[in-house]
Amino acid sequence: MSVNGRKPYLFHFLAQIKKGRIIIIASLVLFFSLGFLYKINNPVLHTFSKVVSPVEDYKLLKLKGFISGLQAIIDSDDDKELDRLANSKEIFKVFYKIASSDSNQIEYVKSDINLSFYNTDLINVFIPDKRNPLNLEISVSSTNKDLSEKILENYLSFSIEKTKKVIKENVNTVLYEENIFYNKKIEIELYLADLNLNKVKEETKIAISIAAASGQKKAMNVINDQEMFSIALGETGLNEKLNKLNDIKNKSIFNENLSKFESVSKALTSNSMEKYNFDIIKTIKMKYKSSENKQILFFALMVIAGLFIGVFISITVFSKED
Repeated sequence: MSVNGRKPYLFHFLAQIKKGRIIIIASLVLFFSLGFLYKINNPVLHTFSKVVSPVEDYKLLKLKGFISGLQAIIDSDDDKELDRLANSKEIFKVFYKIASSDSNQIEYVKSDINLSFYNTDLINVFIPDKRNPLNLEISVSSTNKDLSEKILENYLSFSIEKTKKVIKENVNTVLYEENIFYNKKIEIELYLADLNLNKVKEETKIAISIAAASGQKKAMNVINDQEMFSIALGETGLNEKLNKLNDIKNKSIFNENLSKFESVSKALTSNSMEKYNFDIIKTIKMKYKSSENKQILFFALMVIAGLFIGVFISITVFSKED
């Protein structure tokens, strides 16, 4: 079929394409090359990610028991600092702060001499839903699929252990500060005990002088003697008493508070977080995605774009000649 003696439009269109085949091929080569360069400069990324949240409180029973024991020792049931250290949500906040810090990521990379990091290797820690700040996503992207999964698992373990270390250090810091506090109390009470002991010694010395002056060598049979400088023990007995007073090592018998505070200090010193292990996070879901499909789509679009642009230029150029 023809119109006004002209060739059918389809044949005319194909003829223009044929004339412009060099342009079309050049356009295809150009856009194919651009797509290929994009693929070389943007290799396929394999991304593994985990969404985690705080563990249930019942998994922290041992830690809570340890903290409660400390509170009982130091008589601080209302100590908010200790309560915070055994709270799963507060512990999770510490984990988030550690895992999301650049310094922690750098430290992790340096800790593994076999770990090869490139510009395409990324550790990303973020909150996927701002409405639920207790859900945290940790993702790792790498050109190596197995490496991505390995980094994710190892980085999680590294951050968990570091969080545990921080929590233990915080608890031990409380123990250390409380111990300093009670040691100062012990110093005061020890001073008071020394005063009481020295008072008794001086009274005994005076009583010895009185007994010697009165010739009272032996003990007397006296009931309920309340005299300050009692000579009821006699000079011999009083001298023995003074010797025993000089040999006294445990001065808590002259100050009840001293014994109490020494017991607290000993309990604080003997307690440590090192032997306690506890969970910090639980995994909600694991995800994997690859950028390969996006690259294929982009490459295909570049080829199609090259074809259409080549055809368009050919039609535009050779339609003017006709």
